[in-house]
Amino acid sequence: MRPFRRRGRVPPRQPHPDARIEAELQRVISLRRAVARKETLLDKDHRDIGVMRRKLRHDGASGSAPMWAAHAEELQSEAAGLEAEIAKLHDEIAERISRLDDSDLAWLEGSPA
Repeated sequence: MRPFRRRGRVPPRQPHPDARIEAELQRVISLRRAVARKETLLDKDHRDIGVMRRKLRHDGASGSAPMWAAHAEELQSEAAGLEAEIAKLHDEIAERISRLDDSDLAWLEGSPA
């Protein structure tokens, strides 16, 4: 078994010399973080929906089945809303990135070499 090794700390991203472009890059970074948060929530909803469906199959004839079905339907509605929000965020990210030069985009991951 290989020993556990920590990844080295990633150095902080260097700001772009042009403040206007840096503001756009910060907005893209912020949108990416928002997408990541929403995708985490969406993943949890999908797992919870799976749990609800298994409970429905297992307890289908019991009196709690309508409760599980209603909860699963509520989660599906929430998941659909999250998917729509994520799609809008991806569209906004793509729009903002399309306005930037390739050399400016290199600053998203760190200062260009």
